[in-house]
Amino acid sequence: MRTASAGRVLAVFAAAWIFLCCGSSASASADLAGGRPSLLDAAEAAPGTYSFAQVRSGRVPFVHFSRYKRSGWPVSIWLRFSVSGSPATDRERWLITVPRTVQSADLYRTDGSVLTTGMFVPFERRPETMYVPAFRIETADYNGPPLYLHLVYYPDVPFAVRLISERAFFQWNEPFRIVEGLFVGVLLAVALFNLFLFGTLRDRSALLYVFYVIALILNEIATTGIGEQYLWPALGLDVRLLSYATNIVCFAAFLFFARSFLLTREEARPCDVALIAGFVFYAAIQIAQVVVPGGQALVPAVLCAQLLTMIITIAVGTVRLFSGYGPARFFLIAFVPATIGVFSNFVYDAFMPPGNWFLAENGVEFGTMLQSIVLTFSVIERLRLLQTETRRTRTELTAVSAHAKKMQALALFDPLTGLSNRVRFNDELQRAIARRTQDEKKFAVLFCDLDGFKGINDVYGHRFGDDVLRIVASRLTNSLRGQDLIARLGGDEFAVLLDFVPSLAQADHVANVLAHLLDEPIVLESNIMPIGISVGRAVFPDDGRTLDALLHLADQRMYQMKQSRKLRSVSS
Repeated sequence: MRTASAGRVLAVFAAAWIFLCCGSSASASADLAGGRPSLLDAAEAAPGTYSFAQVRSGRVPFVHFSRYKRSGWPVSIWLRFSVSGSPATDRERWLITVPRTVQSADLYRTDGSVLTTGMFVPFERRPETMYVPAFRIETADYNGPPLYLHLVYYPDVPFAVRLISERAFFQWNEPFRIVEGLFVGVLLAVALFNLFLFGTLRDRSALLYVFYVIALILNEIATTGIGEQYLWPALGLDVRLLSYATNIVCFAAFLFFARSFLLTREEARPCDVALIAGFVFYAAIQIAQVVVPGGQALVPAVLCAQLLTMIITIAVGTVRLFSGYGPARFFLIAFVPATIGVFSNFVYDAFMPPGNWFLAENGVEFGTMLQSIVLTFSVIERLRLLQTETRRTRTELTAVSAHAKKMQALALFDPLTGLSNRVRFNDELQRAIARRTQDEKKFAVLFCDLDGFKGINDVYGHRFGDDVLRIVASRLTNSLRGQDLIARLGGDEFAVLLDFVPSLAQADHVANVLAHLLDEPIVLESNIMPIGISVGRAVFPDDGRTLDALLHLADQRMYQMKQSRKLRSVSS
C-alpha cells in the first residue's frame, strides 16, 4: 500500500511538471538578442596569447568563431567584431555580456580606451553593475572600426557572449532573479523552522538539516551572483571554485543528515556504506569537472552522478521504510519533486531544446524548494516518533523504578511485620556509630526477645504466631518515638535503635517500658496468648563503640532478664 501511494504521488508530480515545462516551451519567447545576432555568431576569433598591438596591426590571423579551435587550460582568446546599425533609431542601450565565471574580459574600444571586468573584478568596480560581467555599447562604437574583446576562462562551464539590449536583458533576467529570491526565502524559512525544532527538542537530525539548508543557500548565493552584488561587492572572488565547493558541501551536508535521519549507521550498515559510496562517486566526478581540461563535457556526467546518488538515497529510504522505520515515508516523498527537477534540468542541459523551457532550466531550484518543505515534515514525523518512544521509555523506566523500589523494600524490610530487617538495622547502627563518634553523644540499642513464642506456634499454629508477631511490632512502633528505628531480626527477635538518649537512666526507662509491653495480654479468637518479652540494652559509648560489642552486650543482658524471669516463675 505504501509503495502504491508513493507511485501515485510520483505520477502526479511528474504529470504536473511535464505539463508546465511543455507549456513554457510553447509560449512566446523573448528575443534575447534584441533583434541582433548573437555575438559569437558574428565574431572572429584568434589566440589570446598575442598582444593588443599585434592584434590591432592586422598581422594576427582571425577566423570565424565557429571554425576556431579553442585550447588551453584556461582558454585565452581574442574576439573581433563590429557593431552596425543606427544608434539614433535604437532608442535603447546595448550590452555585451559574458559568463560570471570568466576570469578576465578586456574590451578595447575604437577610441583606444580599455574596460576590464570578470569574476576577479569586484562588483562595485565593474563597468556595469549587473549580476553578470558586461560592457555597454557606446554611440561611437557603431559603424566604426572593429572592437576587440580579450577573454580568459575555463572551459568547464557553458561559454556564451551575448549582444543584447538592456531592456531585453532585464526582461530575460527578471524571472530568474525572482526564482532565486524565492529559493533563498523558502530555504531560509525552512532553516529557521528546523532550528526552532532543534532548540525545542534537541534532535541532532534537525540541526544537521539546518546545516544542509544553509549549505543550499550559500550555494545559490555563490552560483547566481547574489553574493557578489549584495554580500561582498568589494571582493573579487573565484566564483567558479566557490560554486563547486559549495555544491560538494551541499551533498556532504545532506549525506550526514540522511545517515542521521535514517539511522543507517546504527541500524543498517550496508545502507550506510551505499550512501557514503554514492557521495564519494559524485564528489569525484564534480572535482574531475574542475581539474580536467574540457570539463564542460563532464556536465552530463555530473548530473548523472547526482541522479545516481539520489537513486541510491531513495533505495536506502525504501529499505528503511519496509524495515518498519515510519519517518522514511515523508523522506521518500520529498525526493519525488527533487528527482523530477534534476532530471528535467539534465534533459535541458543535455539537449538544449528550442524555446523557453523556464521550469526545466530552473528544475533543480523548484525541486529543491519542494523537497526542503516535505523533508521538514519528515523531520517532524521523526520527532513525533521519538517523542512517542521517549514516553514509552519513560513509562518502562517508571515501571522498572517501581519494581526496583519494591525489591529494595523486600531487601531492607521484613515482609511479615513491615519493620526494618537485620540488614537495614545493621546499616543504620553503623551510621549511628559514625555520627555519634563525631558529636560524642549517646544512643542506645535494645534487644528484645519474646518469651513462650515457640509454644504458641506449637499449640495454636503458625497463623496465630504470625498474628502475634504483627501485634508485637505494632505495640513497639506505638511505644517509641518516630525517629527511633525498630527492626525484626528474625524469628521472635526484635531490636530498637534509640538514636539519641541523654543518659543511661533514659535508656533504662525505655527498656523498662518495652519489658512491660505485653502486660496487656494478646487475645486471638478468644484465646489469651501466653507470651512475654525480655529486653536487654546497651548504650554507646559506655557499653561499647562497635556494632558487635553493642549487640553482644544487649543480647547478653536480654538473656539475663529472660533467665531471671524463668527463676521467678519457678519459685512462685
